[in-house]
Amino acid sequence: MAQSPPPLPEEDETLLRQEAVRRAIRHAWGGYTRYARGTDDLKPVSRSGEEGLCKMGVTAVDSLDTLILAELPEEYADARDWVLKSLSFGREDQEDINVFETMIRVVGGLLGAHELSGDARMLDLATDLARRLVTAAFQDGHGLPRGTVGLRSGKSYNPAWVGGASSTSEVGTLQLELTYIARKTGQSDLEDLALGAIRHLRRLNVTDGLYPIYVHPGTGLLMAAPVTLGARGDSLYEYLLKLPLLFHPERSAADRRAVDWVGGMYARSARGVLDRLLLHSAASGMPYLAEQSRPVMMLKPQQSPQLVHKMDHLVCFAPGMLALGALHGLGFEPGADVPESGFFRGVEGWDGDRGARARLLNISRSLVDTCLAMYDTTTTRLAPEIVTFYSSGLEMRPNHDARHCLLRPETVESLFVLWRATHDQRLRDAAWSIFTALERNARVWSGGYSSLHDADWGKTLPVPTALPTPDGDGDAASRAWPWPVEEVRRGNDAWGKRCSGDSAPTWCAQRCDDAEEEGQAAPADAAAVAADPPVFEPDSDGPRDTRNMRDHMESFFMAETLKYLLLIFSDDSVLPLDQYVLNTEAHPLGVL
Repeated sequence: MAQSPPPLPEEDETLLRQEAVRRAIRHAWGGYTRYARGTDDLKPVSRSGEEGLCKMGVTAVDSLDTLILAELPEEYADARDWVLKSLSFGREDQEDINVFETMIRVVGGLLGAHELSGDARMLDLATDLARRLVTAAFQDGHGLPRGTVGLRSGKSYNPAWVGGASSTSEVGTLQLELTYIARKTGQSDLEDLALGAIRHLRRLNVTDGLYPIYVHPGTGLLMAAPVTLGARGDSLYEYLLKLPLLFHPERSAADRRAVDWVGGMYARSARGVLDRLLLHSAASGMPYLAEQSRPVMMLKPQQSPQLVHKMDHLVCFAPGMLALGALHGLGFEPGADVPESGFFRGVEGWDGDRGARARLLNISRSLVDTCLAMYDTTTTRLAPEIVTFYSSGLEMRPNHDARHCLLRPETVESLFVLWRATHDQRLRDAAWSIFTALERNARVWSGGYSSLHDADWGKTLPVPTALPTPDGDGDAASRAWPWPVEEVRRGNDAWGKRCSGDSAPTWCAQRCDDAEEEGQAAPADAAAVAADPPVFEPDSDGPRDTRNMRDHMESFFMAETLKYLLLIFSDDSVLPLDQYVLNTEAHPLGVL
């Protein structure tokens, strides 16, 4: 066996890991623009595109701010030019549009691009689309939106199979985007609509803060449905936290105080989650967030809620949410009546080793370890969609009907927030392990990445030659980084000099446009003058085993998964968490 190369200094290793993620972003974009340009999603194995829930080139829009952050000027110009020349709303095929997905991915993606580039055209497009969505969706007297609309017909509806109800995540995940647009454009009625939906949920007086996943826009009433931090419930709680954070505590102090009640709703919900849904496995005491079959308010007196011992990968956003709340002093109310058996028992304030902040950060770290176990217990080292916890045998197992892996971002999202909170190197190492598993199992040689049929497939694929191999990987363990750290550092320095200015060098797109107007070199516009999109070379590795691939790359893989991985290996000055709020699709909105 060949000997492994000597370890690099931590700073150099982090720089090279960041470069590896940057090249993965370029590979993912290259596959999309080559084979699926203008459609929602890439089918990387069959090298084609397909329409999804939005029907408006969602991967192009969802990727804009990721390409800016990754300092990929040609790729950003490629995406930007498609958006400005081809993105349109109200076409005949834009019926049955999902309001939630379009708001977070398309409106959010345009707002993130506007925030980082300063391009007013992105804000104009976002405002146009948001207005069309809410005009169609808000048609009931209780101020709650319907979930599906037609952008051409103006119709809206909810599926019959849920009794005409909207999901609570649909109702509660418009607030960041609409408030941001309202404050940037002066269209205050958008903010009024967003806050009105949250006010209605508040009036329902859910005492433990745990909402069932459905609410009916016609009656305004909650449905007898499960309570979960997974699908159809998750981002409601996230936006209860993030809406107050959108206002600067000093610069916009009055606006922040005006939405303190939303932060109070988040604190009640966080306590409900930790008091009612937090369980520990019988074998090892591993913490997890279970699902509740019905809201407590709909049970008979003396009846206990039934808990379902499963956890969606979607729930893995919760450790990051709880940690972000702890960093900003949200999630616990000093002086509130705390049950003796509750999570915050004995806690009187925020500070100290036994204070609420430390307790929240500790449980956040423990929960993210559970999420990492979802990866570590499969042969691909990638997580299945859902796991179930058992009292005997292997305590955590993929659900028989949810063994697939969609390359979701929630675990790396929590790793990112916890890294910023603690700077524990083990979090970066865990993120790198996930990234190398993605490269092994999901990378398609001709461009893009594919979701998987089975996270526990039973076969281990080799590490692509673009990455060093870990210790203990056979003779290949001696393979070092394929590009020198000095080369990467020189490239970063050159980018910084080319895009110097008052703002952080990372937000380079707008300044390169300004440089062009002044007659200077502007590499970000190289693609704009080309008749065809740029050609990105495929991997030199050649074809890989695709039998476990579902032949689909979700737009959130570019918007979230790869972006969070990039941010984990970036300096804290890139999107500092006291200056930016990330929407649930990881699109950055500057604090107002």
